[in-house]
Amino acid sequence: MNCKQFSIYFGCIILSVFSGCSLKSNNDPAPSAPAAGLAFFHAAPASPSMEVIFDGTTVNSSTSFSYNIFSGYLSVTPGSHNVRFATVTDHSTQLDTTLSVDLNKSYTMVLYNQGAKTRV
Repeated sequence: MNCKQFSIYFGCIILSVFSGCSLKSNNDPAPSAPAAGLAFFHAAPASPSMEVIFDGTTVNSSTSFSYNIFSGYLSVTPGSHNVRFATVTDHSTQLDTTLSVDLNKSYTMVLYNQGAKTRV
């Protein structure tokens, strides 16, 4: 084996060793947490605009959740969650409930009127 062949052979070995030792790049997607989907639909014409409060956090802080509005699906962790609907004007609770969601399932909560009561 001459010097030129040895250099090519040695270079290939070094290249193969280092190509298998790549570091995690910043472009790799983060592992996703287990999730379920949850959406809200306001179908209560006799009810005012609402805040939707999910586990203590208002999910519609930038938009009004009023009659005939669909929120779109939020990604939530499976398990038991508190969902509360409160009026935008005085923040009084109209409905407070607990919802249990399962992994990889989607749910839609429909807010509606039954007489003078708001239901979901």
